[in-house]
Amino acid sequence: MSVPSAVSSPETLRGLQERAARALPAEQVEDVDGWWLRHACPEGLDAVLAERGYRRQSPVSLQVASTARVLEQVPTGSLRVRLDDSPTRAWFEVWRAASGHGDYQAEWDMLARVEPPGAYVCAMSGDDVVAVGRAVADTGWAGVFGMATLQMCGFHYRTAT
Repeated sequence: MSVPSAVSSPETLRGLQERAARALPAEQVEDVDGWWLRHACPEGLDAVLAERGYRRQSPVSLQVASTARVLEQVPTGSLRVRLDDSPTRAWFEVWRAASGHGDYQAEWDMLARVEPPGAYVCAMSGDDVVAVGRAVADTGWAGVFGMATLQMCGFHYRTAT
């Protein structure tokens, strides 16, 4: 997808990065001359962590689309959608089962730091949650995060953050 030049301006990109940082709030953030230092990495940290068996996980893809374009591509189907203003246990369990991300309590703590408004979405097949995602609204934009689909009922396992 090509990004319109107005969206790729340095000011807009910085604004999108700041919105994403607020939607995925770090436990510790330090402001240094307008720069937000989140999980500061000393030189060589990647190599040290790799030697200890750690691996990169969950790369982020920043994509932009107008709401109208997204709505044009919504398929019709039999899934029901449920929206909540905070993560439910069912939402969290499906997200964890599909994504296998990090420490259980740390993930709950991060979600607790997200400031409203936001929505936690569950796609339902009958009474079962089969897919989840979340959106955070921030100054005229909405970011979509934590999308995950379980492999059941004909759905294929897939995650995106």
